Amino acid sequence: MKKLSVLILGCLLVLGCSQSPKKEFLPMVRDYQPLEWELTAYEQARKDIFPSDLQMQPKIYKNKLVNLVGIIKDIEFDQKFSNIVTITLEQKYWDYLEHHYSTPTIHLSSEGEGEFKFRYELPYAIPQHIQAKMRVSVMRKDLGFVYGHLSGFENNIPILSGKTLRVVHAMHYDSEHQHYIVKRNTHHQVILQEGQVQFVYN
Repeated sequence: MKKLSVLILGCLLVLGCSQSPKKEFLPMVRDYQPLEWELTAYEQARKDIFPSDLQMQPKIYKNKLVNLVGIIKDIEFDQKFSNIVTITLEQKYWDYLEHHYSTPTIHLSSEGEGEFKFRYELPYAIPQHIQAKMRVSVMRKDLGFVYGHLSGFENNIPILSGKTLRVVHAMHYDSEHQHYIVKRNTHHQVILQEGQVQFVYN
């Protein structure tokens, strides 16, 4: 537990645990490659559940491990229990592709489904100087890959609780030049093809 919590904290401080791959071996475009410590959560998490789904059918999705991607907007430290951290993110659609012919490599959609929160608890209190460093991710508008379970709502904003978060430096993504939304049927259900979320591109 302690090891995992330290890993999460490290991700917030070390440019999102980004690694420099050997570019000569990378294809131009490839599926997202999660880091080793992130792999189990990535493989287990549902990627076809979004904030509006959580809002509309919370009982159905409460026990599902969900992966949401969003831009970090705020980090709060509980005043009474300083080991509890709540991160507010703006959810963005992503096709889970990495474009290694360009910088940035992650091309998010400009579209999304609004805010969500990620809350986790560390086994120790976070010192003030570390809290200040963690807030740098807010100022940079870093990207967060969140893996968690629905634990409630705050002003109708879904709250995911979990132990796995990858933070990616803002220089590695773009959210202004691609415009696509999730493809849904008339019942608001996400349309899948061979297990993959389908998008409508503008």
